[in-house]
Amino acid sequence: MNIANHFSLLFVLLSCVWTHTNARFRIIGGQYINIESSPHTVAIVGNRNYYYCVGSIVNYHSVLTAAHSVKNEILANLKVLAGVSEIRSTFKGEGQRHKVENIHYDPDYDPETLFMDIAVVKVITPFDLNSAVKIIPLCDIPAATDSDMEISGWGGTVINSDICSPLLKSKIVKIADGQQCRDPISNTLLSADYAETIMFAGRSGEGICFGDSGAGGVVNGKLCAVAQGGFEEPDYPDLYTNITNPKVREFITRWM
Repeated sequence: MNIANHFSLLFVLLSCVWTHTNARFRIIGGQYINIESSPHTVAIVGNRNYYYCVGSIVNYHSVLTAAHSVKNEILANLKVLAGVSEIRSTFKGEGQRHKVENIHYDPDYDPETLFMDIAVVKVITPFDLNSAVKIIPLCDIPAATDSDMEISGWGGTVINSDICSPLLKSKIVKIADGQQCRDPISNTLLSADYAETIMFAGRSGEGICFGDSGAGGVVNGKLCAVAQGGFEEPDYPDLYTNITNPKVREFITRWM
């Protein structure tokens, strides 16, 4: 069954239009930050810096993002922008621009249910680490319910709008009780395997929005989750891939 048909699940869009003229479009409830405050965060863009999604640097050649954002894209058209707070900055020679060599997906990835919605993007040239470009370590254990999780990206603030922010922004959200969140849907939509690969945080109207696919969820300085999408249901939390899950972690480790 397609999740969208049952719950009106509004998955974060793969890409969006960004603008200088309307600076209010940002992560819902978030604030603008400099890239030095979230130096693992990168933008994955296409030709002419057309913005697709967010990613996180996990080693010198690897970025974690959401599979649904980059699946079937032409590798030669993709670039990873690192070390920039503003996407247009690379036109001015700021930050780093890396060509993509390959993208790895789990063979069990399902675009309908977003099972294993995780991808490892490999860049050709290594990231040049500095105060604005840093590798983030991965969480070793699941984050506790009610923990603060920070998300950063260039997404929108209004549901059903495709306008994204040219400026980086950030938001602290609370990790939700996964079992409680799964109860309304697990009997008909989620297999046990799928349920263990996801986690929930924030709530509808506060957190990730269009263009924030792939945004890293950071707890105590470590990457614990990758943004998938959000629900239209009132007060229902956003959906993330849980990278501490053994199946997810094995895939990441294999291709990093």
